Amino acid sequence: MKAHDKAPVFSEGTHVSVNADENGDYRITFTHAEVPEGYIVYEYKILIKDKNGNEIYKDNIIADYYLIDDFDTQDFTVSKDLLEAGITYMLSVTAESAYHIYSEPISSTFTA
Repeated sequence: MKAHDKAPVFSEGTHVSVNADENGDYRITFTHAEVPEGYIVYEYKILIKDKNGNEIYKDNIIADYYLIDDFDTQDFTVSKDLLEAGITYMLSVTAESAYHIYSEPISSTFTA
């Protein structure tokens, strides 16, 4: 198997944190997925579902690699207007390599 055939991998114990910011929007943060040296994570696929499995939010977030970011974490914001207060949601994040190979998702539940 060539290095570019390998899926990105989230380190064992990587988790997603969800916190309301000063505006009431939801700040989602996670540690970058790992790829073989010389390769990159192209983007992260974000999916939020309600308890019935209905998709509430879906987006592809370009990896910080493209933004010349030296931080170990990736973060993004979901508007408070998309989520209903008091409802529990399931969030999953999947990393995609530049060769369109996908990681196993990491996930978390949170209440808006």
